[in-house]
Amino acid sequence: AYKIHFYQDKIVVEKGFFNTSKKQMVFMGITSVSIEKSLFGQMFGYGNVIVDCVGKWDVDTKGIKNPNELEAYLQTRIVKTAPRNQFVQM
Repeated sequence: AYKIHFYQDKIVVEKGFFNTSKKQMVFMGITSVSIEKSLFGQMFGYGNVIVDCVGKWDVDTKGIKNPNELEAYLQTRIVKTAPRNQFVQM
């Protein structure tokens, strides 16, 4: 079993069926999200979600079911930055 739980400030990854492990990571922000699907994946609803994060990403998102749902959620977590040529008053 492999489960990924996304919270507002952290990610929790649980692995294993008989021998289990649990890992927590700080969830700082995402810069981009994309999906890769093979023909087989398109037919059966599986794919890879590629996530570019602030800091390091240690979560394996290969071959997950319903990758579009994860991608849609992660799109809401993308870090918003001002365009390079836009003046920002502080």
